[in-house]
Amino acid sequence: MLIEFAPKNATNQPGFQWDEKIGFALSVEEIGLLISQLPHYGVTLSRKVGGDQSTGFNGGSYDLVSSSTNESIDKVLTAQPGDGATITFRIDYMKDGMGGQLPPASATNESSRSAPLEVTVEAGEWEVLLSLFKESLPYFCGWNKMMDIGIANAIQNRDD
Repeated sequence: MLIEFAPKNATNQPGFQWDEKIGFALSVEEIGLLISQLPHYGVTLSRKVGGDQSTGFNGGSYDLVSSSTNESIDKVLTAQPGDGATITFRIDYMKDGMGGQLPPASATNESSRSAPLEVTVEAGEWEVLLSLFKESLPYFCGWNKMMDIGIANAIQNRDD
C-alpha cells in the first residue's frame, strides 16, 4: 500500500503541493506491524535510497543487497503516539542519523525539497486508516481469491 505525504500550499491557499510529495510503500508485514503496534507503541520503518540500484517494473528502481552505504540515504517513516490519542506520522530522508537530507534524483530526475513532512491524525482518523488497512490485507495477500476458488470448488463438488 502506498502512502504519500505532501506539504500544504502557501498560506491562505487551499490544497497541497503534490509535486513535492513523498511516497512510502508498505508491505503486508509492515501494515500488520502498524495495526498491531499503533496507537500504543511507536513504529519506525526505513528504506535505502540511492547507491547501486537496478531498474524494475515500469522503470522503477529497487535497492541491491550490495548497495553502497556511503552513497545511500534512508527514507524513514516514523509513527509515534501522542497526546489525546493522536498519532504523528513523519517521513524524512536521513544519512548517518541526520534528518532533512535531500533524496537522490528519482527516475524522473526530480528531487523533493519538502522533507521532513509530518501528519498528525486524530483517533477517529486513525480508526478509518485502521479499517482500511485491515480490509485491504486479504486482497494484498490473495486470500480473497483463494476463498473464491474454494467456494466455487465446494459448490461444483456438491453439484456432482
